[in-house]
Amino acid sequence: MPTFTSRAEDFDPGVWSDHLQSSAGSSQGLGSSAGTSHTTTESTEATSVTDNSRHVDDTAEKSVPDETVPIGLIANLSLSDAETAEEMNDQDDSEGVLGWARKTYFKPGEPSVRPIIGAPGTSVEPASSTAVNPSPQMVQKNNLPDIVLHGLVTPSDVDKLFNIYFTFMNVHVDLLDPVLHTPTATFFKSPFLFSTICAIASRYYEEKPEMYPIAMHFAKHAAASALISGRTSVEIALAYMLLAYWTPPAKRWEEHRTWLYVGLGIRVAMDLNLHQVPPPKPTNERQEREQLNGVRMWMNCFILDRSISTYYGRPPTIKEDYVIRNVSKWYNSSQYNSPCDIGISAYCAMLQITTRFSEEIFSDPDAPTGLNKNVDFLEITITYDDLLRKYVEEWKERYIKHADLTDPQTLFRRYLLPYVSSYARLVMWSFVFQQAFQRGMQPRDSIIIDKCFEHASTVINSMVQNLAPSGYMRFASEGHYNFASFTSSFLVKLLKPEFAKLFDHKQQRQIFELIEQLIQTFSSIEVATDDKHTPRQHARFLSALLSKYRKGFPPGTLVPRHADEGPTSSSNVAVGQAPSGPEQTTGGSGPSWQEYQESTTYVPDLPGPSLADFDTQMSFDDEFMGALEVFKSPGYWESMMMPGLHWPGPVGDQSGDPPSVQDSGTYG
Repeated sequence: MPTFTSRAEDFDPGVWSDHLQSSAGSSQGLGSSAGTSHTTTESTEATSVTDNSRHVDDTAEKSVPDETVPIGLIANLSLSDAETAEEMNDQDDSEGVLGWARKTYFKPGEPSVRPIIGAPGTSVEPASSTAVNPSPQMVQKNNLPDIVLHGLVTPSDVDKLFNIYFTFMNVHVDLLDPVLHTPTATFFKSPFLFSTICAIASRYYEEKPEMYPIAMHFAKHAAASALISGRTSVEIALAYMLLAYWTPPAKRWEEHRTWLYVGLGIRVAMDLNLHQVPPPKPTNERQEREQLNGVRMWMNCFILDRSISTYYGRPPTIKEDYVIRNVSKWYNSSQYNSPCDIGISAYCAMLQITTRFSEEIFSDPDAPTGLNKNVDFLEITITYDDLLRKYVEEWKERYIKHADLTDPQTLFRRYLLPYVSSYARLVMWSFVFQQAFQRGMQPRDSIIIDKCFEHASTVINSMVQNLAPSGYMRFASEGHYNFASFTSSFLVKLLKPEFAKLFDHKQQRQIFELIEQLIQTFSSIEVATDDKHTPRQHARFLSALLSKYRKGFPPGTLVPRHADEGPTSSSNVAVGQAPSGPEQTTGGSGPSWQEYQESTTYVPDLPGPSLADFDTQMSFDDEFMGALEVFKSPGYWESMMMPGLHWPGPVGDQSGDPPSVQDSGTYG
């Protein structure tokens, strides 16, 4: 870690006050400049967002339990009693009364960040406003995020870091509103969220590359502090989710905190009743934006919960509630909806389909894992595969009708549609594949090979041809890289000798083409910031995997490609095409496909590689393996399941379980 000397003694509140005042002068702040297509349209209500005099922070009111439950009834009775007695202050605290007996127990508390009492110019409510007029007395050391107090960031740095986040990162998660979460508002309302945004964005801050590890240290410290002290707020939940999405690599599995961050974010969101339907009639723009932001937060909770639960092999926390079931109506329900809201709505709709699939196949109450091996996997998978096909067509039409596809961020969300849905379809077909693989592959199982190859090809082609050239993948969370890398590892498993009669040589060649293109894409400077960045680590792994495979595969078993031969596929899927977009460089250690094909000659019916050739104990930095840890398990390579899933053996036998089921893993 780079050396860092705290400069807290050099902190000048006047400098920050002047800068924050100038930033607050704009009603939309930096969030507006982060992308003109992702801010509100001009309206006569704009002033309500920044109207300090009439603003009342309702975060605490949202956290009061619903009166239909026992604790909610007690809370309402306590508040009513306190109002009747006109004792809504802390005068009874001197006697040390705590818990329900304290009249102010359920009363909304003080803002967690506030100016010094009695200081000049402190009549505004900085913890509750989108734009404030901060004075030097408000910007005091005891109010500051550590990232500011210790001099790690300057006001200029903060502007640039927020700009990085809203321009390149928020598109992946659609979690924050650039109008609500300006640097000034976030600075005062939530030091935790402020620190987190600065920290995760500093990964891509080329002016100060040494900032990232130190900023993440402060963000993690803020995460711990938020857990043990202060009020709960939507901003705290948002910060935990951002840390879950952009978790930095850890040296060991047990050091990852992604699962915990997601759980904390969900618990805080539920504590604030974000899982309940918001009031139907907001009184002004600010309230409407905050309601939308609460729903947006809850949808992200659902997405991360379902995604990470699948990867970890653990039961999900959140059920499909009214909010989730009505996502198809939400994304254009308000004039203040973000253009990217259609993206998370589409993702939630897809997860509803995959959830029903999981419920059908995990329907045996007498099985330890719940997997029902007596159901017809092929019939169920064909049904849900068709549902996902119709889902893609439906949401393509929704994008055409309701979205501006000339906007780069909206177009990127549209490109994610086939990427994530094809991966989901591949996961479903892997269950059918494993069932057939266990009983012995038969000629009629060619449909399974074709479907898996079709969906896997779509996943990688979507990444190479559309997502990577967009310019946003450089800033993606780890989960978006995992889909393509996991798909590549599945394609390598298709090269097993058991499938030689079902899988022709042209398809073998196409597998090498696809993975080579992905390696080049993940190694390119357009996607990877440096050698420690997740995509470049994945490229190194995939390159080593291909090189290992080629060493165990007899020369000539792959068909050299002739100049007059176009791309082929048994499923009419476009594979093996050159990626569009910027020129990309090769960063893997294995030879390129062109070099390999020049050195091969066709010799039919030679034996394929043995299981030993799929050994994954390869040479690359364990500190940055992240999700690739799953490939270290021999059980993964002995089955046809996707990472995070396993086909259970006899009761008590977990020898084939990947680490993601037995121990822990990571998803970001």
